[in-house]
Amino acid sequence: MFCKNFKFGLKSERLIKPILEKYLDINLYFTKRGHNFDFKNKEENIYIELKTRRIYFRTFEKMIFSYYKYMYIKRNPLNKYYIVYKLLDGLYIFKYCRSKISFGYIGATKLKNKVCFIHRKHLTHVLHN
Repeated sequence: MFCKNFKFGLKSERLIKPILEKYLDINLYFTKRGHNFDFKNKEENIYIELKTRRIYFRTFEKMIFSYYKYMYIKRNPLNKYYIVYKLLDGLYIFKYCRSKISFGYIGATKLKNKVCFIHRKHLTHVLHN
C-alpha cells in the first residue's frame, strides 16, 4: 500500500509542478528525497509541500499536515512556505501563517500522532480537476 501511494504522490508532483510555477510565477525545483518539502525556489527561499489525497474538498472541515513539517518551518522562519492539496475536485493552496493553524492528534489511542490542522476556509482554490 505504501509503495502504491508513494508512486501516486510522485506522479502528482510531476503533474502539479508546472501549475504551481505558473500560479506563483516562480521556478520550482524538486527537493532531495527525504526533505520535509517537495519543491523549493532558491531565489525567494520558498518551500512547497504537496499533499495528494483521494477525497473531495468538503469531505473534512480541516486538512492535515505533518507536525514535523511545522517544526522545520519553526527552525527556518525566514523562508516562505506553502502547503498544497491536490484533491479529487481541485487544487488548493495555503500560504503558511502560524495564526491560521492549530494542533491536535490523530490515530488510535496507543498510536496517536501530533499533526497540524488547517481549516478549509484558509485554503485558496487554484484549479478545478
